[in-house]
Amino acid sequence: MTSTVIDTRLEELRAQGYTIVRKALAGDMVAQGLQLIEDLHTQHEFIEFAGGTLVPYLCHKSAWFVRPFEQPVLEEIFKRVLNDPDYGTIPSEQPNYIIGELAARSNGPGGLKLHYDCTRALTGPKALQLTAAIALEDRDEAQGCTIMIPGSHLDGQEHSDPSLDPERAVSVPLRAGDALIWDARIKHGAHPRRSQEKGWLLIAGLQLWALKQRSDLTTALPERIYRRLTPKQKALLGFCSIPPYDTSGAPYMGGVHLSNKGYEYLDGLKRDQWPRL
Repeated sequence: MTSTVIDTRLEELRAQGYTIVRKALAGDMVAQGLQLIEDLHTQHEFIEFAGGTLVPYLCHKSAWFVRPFEQPVLEEIFKRVLNDPDYGTIPSEQPNYIIGELAARSNGPGGLKLHYDCTRALTGPKALQLTAAIALEDRDEAQGCTIMIPGSHLDGQEHSDPSLDPERAVSVPLRAGDALIWDARIKHGAHPRRSQEKGWLLIAGLQLWALKQRSDLTTALPERIYRRLTPKQKALLGFCSIPPYDTSGAPYMGGVHLSNKGYEYLDGLKRDQWPRL
């Protein structure tokens, strides 16, 4: 995808609060992801809630689930929105944003009420959090596709309002492999699922490194998963952003001081060394 096309996606994200990247994930990865999710569902690794079915904490299940969100086009969009230019311990061409949560979702017959993904709906042009959803199956209204309220990311509202303004609401169907990216401040929901097809989505919450993750990924991550992660994936899950115990020692950026060695140093660390760097 050319720089001009990426610029267009970024302008859509700024103006309307969401954008679509078509065929963001190759067919073989889509098939692999769908099989992994169906296996987890069969093993009862899911939560039923009012809006459907959720398979949470995917990074605790397999290191593979980080990979879809490392696709070059998606990563470039995430970097352009969320990277901190003053974060000095990771090479500037690499991501320094973090993943706050990672899950799969299938909508239920009741749909998903309108809501916001951000903790606080801050106003202004700068997004601090994004949500990226990659379709593992085709999703139209019958499969419970997403509903967006374009421009609502700039409304500055603090609380969810379940009412639907039909004049502003837009349905966003996806084909398998498409990625829908939205500003976490946008008001959105989903249609009720009427089809037997589940319409699985992989969903990642991405955010500025300094924001608190929704779960303590760096502590709770199983050792067997940690050992399979690349240095960049460790940084994406927050291992470069652990708050220090105190202010002793060298200056730090992002909680963990990596000197000027960046990923090279990170790759050589044992996990039990992280908290006390």
